[in-house]
Amino acid sequence: MKSRQEMETELGYFSEYVAHIASHPDVRTVTASEAYELYFDEARDRAFAVHEIIAFARNLGSMITYQRVGSAAISPAEAFYLVVSLLGEAIREYSAVSDPGTILEAIARFKVQVPTGIYGPIRRTASNLTSCDYAAFLAACKWAIDFIDMNGRIPDAVPIGGGSLNPVDFLATANALISNLFDGSSNKSGVSVPSSPGNINPMTGNLELERQVVGEGVWKWIIFPEGFDAPNIIELAKLQAWSLKPACLSHC
Repeated sequence: MKSRQEMETELGYFSEYVAHIASHPDVRTVTASEAYELYFDEARDRAFAVHEIIAFARNLGSMITYQRVGSAAISPAEAFYLVVSLLGEAIREYSAVSDPGTILEAIARFKVQVPTGIYGPIRRTASNLTSCDYAAFLAACKWAIDFIDMNGRIPDAVPIGGGSLNPVDFLATANALISNLFDGSSNKSGVSVPSSPGNINPMTGNLELERQVVGEGVWKWIIFPEGFDAPNIIELAKLQAWSLKPACLSHC
């Protein structure tokens, strides 16, 4: 424990440091409440259009990380919700009508708003699905969105027919399907004509943001007993990398 005199001396140093920083004419000091407004999450209360979702689904591919859409930052969990919602709608429209123009008209009006605060899964699972048809994947899309709406987190695995995909592989597969369903011949709304679907072969994804979680040497702080380790906490932190995205000034 530090003595009272040591504490007063060091608090004095800190006060002088803050005063020195604040004395510069090009430095602006803000409160915590003001910082919240400056870095307000632009993805909240925003409805994402079809062409925006298609664009970042293609950018993501199998390498899952955050995305930028205008001034909004999208976490992998939010991307999961947006892509799977759009894909379910696209397949549903494809199954309902045969005229691509009608599909375009219906999909072009489709917008998705993400729930606030989608967390990652709570355990890591292995995929065991080799193939499925569009009806099964459509049912899986609906199941995944319903799960998130009810639980506020990404599912540990998405059941499809007699198998399942972990969420990383499921999103990678959904991103690939977005690219395959839309062949690039866009209409004036920016939405492309869906091409003919076949069987779906799952993709293998990689949650890139897991690399931001450091697992080695993190328990060296003096408050931890010598030799302390908590691998399950590190594993849970990696799973919650689904929710990571940068804070960005609201005007950028």
